[in-house]
Amino acid sequence: MRYKLAVAIVAGLALCSGVPGSAQVCDCPAPRPVADELAASAAVFSGRVLAIDVVGTGDLALRVLFERYDCWKGAPDPQVQVYTARTVCGYRFQLGVQYLVYATLEPPNVLLTIDLCTRTGFLVRAGADLAALGTPVCTVAVTPSTWGAVKRLY
Repeated sequence: MRYKLAVAIVAGLALCSGVPGSAQVCDCPAPRPVADELAASAAVFSGRVLAIDVVGTGDLALRVLFERYDCWKGAPDPQVQVYTARTVCGYRFQLGVQYLVYATLEPPNVLLTIDLCTRTGFLVRAGADLAALGTPVCTVAVTPSTWGAVKRLY
């Protein structure tokens, strides 16, 4: 029992100490309501991850390319690029997975960015957000090549 307690204390101290190589936690405020997140975002869309590329070593070192399905704000193009950090606060997207994305603009307002502190998440778990967002302002065009994506959504 003492061993487990000692391990828990050491692990807790490592999380809080910022020791290089130790696990750290991203400090996010409480999630905003959907309407507030929509207002604060430059783009809100659903889509599937087509590619994830390392593009540098700075704060926004990962570029994620999406096949956009629907959008509620910004992101009118059929493919959308967003950037996220490789650090603890960067969002860990998975190739081929569908997401509901809330992105902001990084100054000087040229890059759409995402971090763990937004409502971004798996599309299959976004039912409440989708209901609150309502009708999209742009949707995927239904063609023979996109019909499979449309069927997966509905």
